[in-house]
Amino acid sequence: AALNSEQKLYPIGINSLGGDGDIMCGFMSVIDRARSKGMIFSTYTNSRAFSAGAIVWSYGCKGLRFIAPHAKLLYHSVSFGARGKAPEMKSIVNEVHNEQDVLFEKISRHLGKPKTWLASKLKKKSDYDWTLTAEEVEKEGIGRAYTPSYILKVSEEFLIS
Repeated sequence: AALNSEQKLYPIGINSLGGDGDIMCGFMSVIDRARSKGMIFSTYTNSRAFSAGAIVWSYGCKGLRFIAPHAKLLYHSVSFGARGKAPEMKSIVNEVHNEQDVLFEKISRHLGKPKTWLASKLKKKSDYDWTLTAEEVEKEGIGRAYTPSYILKVSEEFLIS
């Protein structure tokens, strides 16, 4: 329904400790299609946007990604579970690395950064979690700290014809 709507701005609030990577692939496809139709997304978190939640947050349009002063984002390398024989496991690990490369490039692109930006940031963290405060989000230039009244003002600018 939203893809056929005349609405100009679509706010997405994220309060998430993470989620399923397979679901994220479907979500990213829907957002990519919606953006190709000119839809504008604003993302915000007032608590946590961890893992899959950080991916969703990253899909907000430039200038429309917000984080509350005490909220946090968390990015990390892709995690997975698998079972099988050694050759199968090697194949699965290679596929996960390829998917991770594509995912990190998409996130970096949506954040307006070079395609290797997120991968290099995580590499500096030895592929561990990278947690960002609102201040760090602003310093990295990927979003803005906000107060609820500021979000309302931005929404009104887009929604009032």
